[in-house]
Amino acid sequence: MEFSGNHNSGAHVFLFPFPTSGHIIPLLDLANHLINHNVNLTILVTTPLILPLLEPIRATHSSNSIQTLVLQVPEPPVGSNFATRIRSTFELYDPIVDWFNTHTSPPVAFISDFFLGWTHQQACRLGIRRIVFWPSGAFTCLVMSHKWRNLEEIFAKSDENCLVTFDNIPNNPEYPRQQVCTLSSQYRKGDRDWEFVRRGLLDNEKSWGALFNSCGEIEGVFIDGLKRQTGHDRVWAVGPLIQLDSNVVGPYYSQRGGLSAMPHDEVMTWLDDKADDSVVYVCFGSLSTLT
Repeated sequence: MEFSGNHNSGAHVFLFPFPTSGHIIPLLDLANHLINHNVNLTILVTTPLILPLLEPIRATHSSNSIQTLVLQVPEPPVGSNFATRIRSTFELYDPIVDWFNTHTSPPVAFISDFFLGWTHQQACRLGIRRIVFWPSGAFTCLVMSHKWRNLEEIFAKSDENCLVTFDNIPNNPEYPRQQVCTLSSQYRKGDRDWEFVRRGLLDNEKSWGALFNSCGEIEGVFIDGLKRQTGHDRVWAVGPLIQLDSNVVGPYYSQRGGLSAMPHDEVMTWLDDKADDSVVYVCFGSLSTLT
């Protein structure tokens, strides 16, 4: 993957994370790699949540390599559903365009989260390439693509345990609907917010390229499937984006993600006490609250 730009100063790329920590942190991991490859970045800050997460990358790189654009996303009404939250980000469409048009050296590419599919049309208007970023894997993308394209057929039956066949995935796997349709089950045909979400998710396939926080050794068959589905080879597995080499030290990897709810040493001490292969890690995501 290459971006055109001045060789000495590096290409200028715009990053737009979806404003939840589970999406922000992997995109900042990508940002760290891009800066290390002589790419200059402007990161859109839409919520105060992003600011402390930016500190490690700012401490690691020069101010010439990373700039921020602060534009606040309007807060949806209390009790709003997830679709309303996604659609609220569209309020930034005109301010972003205004910023681009007045910038002396505007970005040559636009990297945005998969929940921000509407930015594909925006990038087309600006005449630059939009690359969709998936903090998760290619398999998830194939599942979501099939679901949102075939909603009417999938939900034609009332039985939540009816099998959904994914004919866009190798070996055509089948899963009970209630296991794979948690978000799409909330879709309401004709609802302004949900139709917006559906269009955006389907627009991801029209983007110039796609980046996945995954690797070909694990998901090569699904990456190839996405290349066939999109009709081009601009689908890259660039993960795992977090640095796995324990010998690599520095302010970014030692501080990424902000403060932990439990000290790292305590977690490792607890794990070291357990027998091999006796611990299962389960992540419910940053938006879930457990009783």
